[in-house]
Amino acid sequence: TGIPSGPSAVITADVGEEIVAAAGGKVVDAGKPEKKKLAYDIQKMDEGVYCFMKIEADAEFPAKLEERLRIQNNVLRYLIVKDGE
Repeated sequence: TGIPSGPSAVITADVGEEIVAAAGGKVVDAGKPEKKKLAYDIQKMDEGVYCFMKIEADAEFPAKLEERLRIQNNVLRYLIVKDGE
């Protein structure tokens, strides 16, 4: 399916950290990228690499990050949530 695994998945996570930094955020905790089966096919793909990142940023950051993620060809879906702490 063309989904990265091993070193390629790490490169994908590194690119994610670069996108976060370019949008003005700081990754404080990056989970290990994991290849998983998708609940349903997205763009004819049935597997994807999931990567959790905890980020510190200002209130305007989510909009900046979404703008950058939308133009990435290799990002199928993303979810940004505010930490309840």
